[in-house]
Amino acid sequence: MEAQVFVKPKDKTLVGTPKMNLLAELIRNHTNYNKVVKQEGFDINPVGWLWEWTINIKGSKSFLVLQEQEKELYAYFYLKGSEVLTQPSFVIPVDSIGEYEADSFMELLKGIQVRTMSRVSNNPKATNYTKPKNRKKRK
Repeated sequence: MEAQVFVKPKDKTLVGTPKMNLLAELIRNHTNYNKVVKQEGFDINPVGWLWEWTINIKGSKSFLVLQEQEKELYAYFYLKGSEVLTQPSFVIPVDSIGEYEADSFMELLKGIQVRTMSRVSNNPKATNYTKPKNRKKRK
């Protein structure tokens, strides 16, 4: 695999992300935000010199990375946190972003959270716990 060099473009400009900022604001004000989102924030991807919005989901290693490019939001979904994705998991048209889409997006995040948490609970890890024995009471 060829090594990637992290360099700023010659003009050193970053393209703004108004629609992704709008979606972030709507999500942060959503009633289920604190129940579903563990941590989120914006960062610059040094490879493409693009703003990225990362959303970590509570109770799992899963997270989403969104990038706004032209008229679409590209969402990359990392289920285990260790995948290497070259293609987006799904695409959101930026012209449609509003309250309804924020609700739908939050429902998607809740669904991911529930699915990953149930997968973890179905595969319990071995522990050293043993059930206490019943002792007979003396008279």
